[in-house]
Amino acid sequence: MAEKLKKGQEPELEQGERTLLARIRENMALVVVIIAIALLGFVLTDFISGYNRSGASSATSVGSIAGEEVDAKDFATKYQQRLDLIQQQGQTLTDADRFQVMDMIWNQMVSDKAFEKQYKSLGLTVTPEEVREMFTGKNVSPVVKQYFGGFFQQQGKEFNAADVEKYLTQAVNDPNEKVRLKEFETYLIQSRMKEKFEAMVSAGYISSKAQAERKFKEGQRKVNLSFVGVNYSQIPDSTLKATDAELLAYMAKNAAKYKAEDQTILKYVQYDLRPTAADSQKALTEVIKYKERFAAAKDDSTFVYGKSRKKYDKKGFVTLKDVPAVIKDSVKVAAKGSIIGPVLDNDAYKLFKVVEARKGGNPTAKVSHIVIRPKATTAADSAAAMAEAAGIKATANATNFAQLVMEKSQDMQSKQNGGSIGWYGTGDAATPGMYGVDFDNAIKATAKGGVAGPIKTPQGYHIIYVEDKTDESYLIAEVEKEVRVSQATNTAVFGAVNDFAAKAQAAKDIEAAGKTANMMVRTSNPLENNTKMLSGVPARELILWAIDAKQGEFSKVYSVAEGFIFAQVSKKSKAGLKSLEDVKAEVTREVLAEKKGKMIADKMAALQGKSLEEIKTGYGAGAFVSAATDISFESPSIPGIGNDAYVIGKATSLAKGATSKPIVGKNGVYIVQVTEVKEATKPDEPALLAARKTAADQGKQQLKGKVEPALVKMADAKDERHKAGY
Repeated sequence: MAEKLKKGQEPELEQGERTLLARIRENMALVVVIIAIALLGFVLTDFISGYNRSGASSATSVGSIAGEEVDAKDFATKYQQRLDLIQQQGQTLTDADRFQVMDMIWNQMVSDKAFEKQYKSLGLTVTPEEVREMFTGKNVSPVVKQYFGGFFQQQGKEFNAADVEKYLTQAVNDPNEKVRLKEFETYLIQSRMKEKFEAMVSAGYISSKAQAERKFKEGQRKVNLSFVGVNYSQIPDSTLKATDAELLAYMAKNAAKYKAEDQTILKYVQYDLRPTAADSQKALTEVIKYKERFAAAKDDSTFVYGKSRKKYDKKGFVTLKDVPAVIKDSVKVAAKGSIIGPVLDNDAYKLFKVVEARKGGNPTAKVSHIVIRPKATTAADSAAAMAEAAGIKATANATNFAQLVMEKSQDMQSKQNGGSIGWYGTGDAATPGMYGVDFDNAIKATAKGGVAGPIKTPQGYHIIYVEDKTDESYLIAEVEKEVRVSQATNTAVFGAVNDFAAKAQAAKDIEAAGKTANMMVRTSNPLENNTKMLSGVPARELILWAIDAKQGEFSKVYSVAEGFIFAQVSKKSKAGLKSLEDVKAEVTREVLAEKKGKMIADKMAALQGKSLEEIKTGYGAGAFVSAATDISFESPSIPGIGNDAYVIGKATSLAKGATSKPIVGKNGVYIVQVTEVKEATKPDEPALLAARKTAADQGKQQLKGKVEPALVKMADAKDERHKAGY
């Protein structure tokens, strides 16, 4: 083919040239998602024969799971196989995508190893007969039906076992498809094993009669409350002080919350690679060369192929609403076959060919509107808003519409643009436009330059001005030249960052060099062994260097996405508690909240025995009295207090007439008084049985969700992928 194909792109084939397996690959997006969580490497059944795991043992480890070393070569094989499978679907992987795949492989290995130990101890297996049943038996797995969905859709058939058998027979002769199916089979086996194990564990969960009764009462017993409260925000942070010793003591008491791995912090400069004016001119010059040939092309599909990231669809007519913004105004007056451009659209110079225009579809209109919203939800409010909108419409015209928008419209977003909502695509009753059928019908009935309304929608009452209108749709082909960084620009930027690096090393301080060169020196987020990103930039190679480097050491110049980075190790810290410096603001907030809680509680306690109003008065500024009704143990929040499970539990446990001691909550301190208790009625036997069944079903589902996290925790995985460069 004359034009060079883009990465991951395949030439279009005639229907007769497509093989059975090639057709199904076009519908594999769902499959990739499904098998993205599958284990790579278990010995598979003989259902599809011939694929063996490769890779000899190596002394290099990427960590350990349940006390067993994880071979780096095995991990590398699984990782590469996963990349190959994804890329065979034509997907382009970014560095961030690759990091995600790495983490997915590791997490799945940990999960599978944790479950594997349980399977072995219990003797759980999935037989070849079960696998065959999942593929072609009477109870085919729903996931199998999804896997082969594209295959049967291409043939216009319903799922059937005979065609699956035929497909599998062919797949044995296609190495790539055989690997995919092995992966998929492994996923099915692992899923079935996991289902069996979780079903076995959850089956042991039962709900007792006493539990059901308690649960019933907790939901049915309700209390009415009055309370006096003081929120922490009433005491300014500036009036309190937290010493470093207090902050460190709080961190030690909450060590799990402030646990840290080995950490490294970098100071670094980032030189971005951006196209220069010369790079832009080069792209413009090249795309201009296409113009004459594009206009003369008889087969637009062939001409566009390889010259645009947007595929040309011969049936892809679009309304003006969906025409690229840069040519909206031009396309309406362009003749058939004419070329618009070149125009700069984001990162490319583009040429657009108006292949065809046709009339008769739902109109698209350039619309501005004034919106009047009812003040409340009553019929009177709605009528008042409609009357106001009708009055505005009576005086509105093309000349004064923009002024009326500024004076009257209550849609703040469109008001900034003179009421314009741009090109609006109308629809029909089944698929109306954004504002609904009535809005669409008003546009259809209004001529260009006309004003209509009021039109009622959920947003309010609209008066619309139709600035322009067309019922045409367009078939547009496009070619482009991306504006890319040239080799000359790359060399110049690389030279600049190396020059800076030399000056920083001479000064032995990157920050000093940054001040001299007027370059911004950035500070990294704390980098740990498995950190992949440097302030949002994929930079794994640099981070791996930093983990092993010494404090004060300089890096080489690293190439990252769209630029270069040069760094110096600013700080190294060992595993343990996080540095107080790194979390000081957060810990200070927590410690000050504790101090405020104690201060408020002590002051309120001294006023106990008085009425709530007297406590409020005695406390002074910041105290408030409020009430809440029908609060149960299962209530998500208390009005005036918020979502605070501790306060809810304390309050709902009180007897009628009882007053609590000061309750120190998340956001304030409260003294609660129970004014009424609505005790739960004793459930009858059917209600109790229903409650018991509900509790059992919920408990089983919750237990299933806890199985994997618990086993993974027990596996005590040591993730040391960084030692092997991952």
